[in-house]
Amino acid sequence: MKKTFLSLLFVCCMYIPSLAYVEPGNQHDMNLMLSYPLVYTADKDAQEKINTDIASYVEGAKSDYYTNHWYKVRLTYAVKYEDDHIISIVLTRLRDGGGAHPQEHFWGLVYNKDTGDRIPISNFVTIGSAEQWSRLAGTQIFPAYNWQWNRIALSYRPKFISEDYYLTGHGIFYMIYQPYEVSYGANSMISIQFNPSNIDYLKRLNG
Repeated sequence: MKKTFLSLLFVCCMYIPSLAYVEPGNQHDMNLMLSYPLVYTADKDAQEKINTDIASYVEGAKSDYYTNHWYKVRLTYAVKYEDDHIISIVLTRLRDGGGAHPQEHFWGLVYNKDTGDRIPISNFVTIGSAEQWSRLAGTQIFPAYNWQWNRIALSYRPKFISEDYYLTGHGIFYMIYQPYEVSYGANSMISIQFNPSNIDYLKRLNG
């Protein structure tokens, strides 16, 4: 199976279409379901860099299944935003050990399609400190939403500035927190909104 994935990655990295696009890659076993993006760009080196990074998450999920012996493992993805230069993807991993509540984890991956580099959230916003963010996150200025897109009040103040995020366009993006980090597990992935107005507010606070 690993050879199959590496072969797909090699094909993805060698073929350079005239337009950038994303195709689904899939791998399956009895209780293993992996769905991941194969990103094609006009630049071969950037394309290889992006897909090699994504491959590390795929291999991690396979290790959970074959080496760490989780009963069920599932990996899915969603392309949240894409333009000529940037692609924003959320990877979701579900691990089930047979207990009452499977474990979820969400990665927000934002790539520069020209270079293949990951773009850190600090490219879009500067937050003064974790203490400052703890006071602001989940307020009226920086609203928080659960996986059903219901606005929620945070159960716990964030202890750190998350590096996971995704873009949605029009100057709006969302910082990701994992289940139980800032709210109850039933709320699953928490998305805290950044928009041009509250980003300007942070600039004035930290100027």
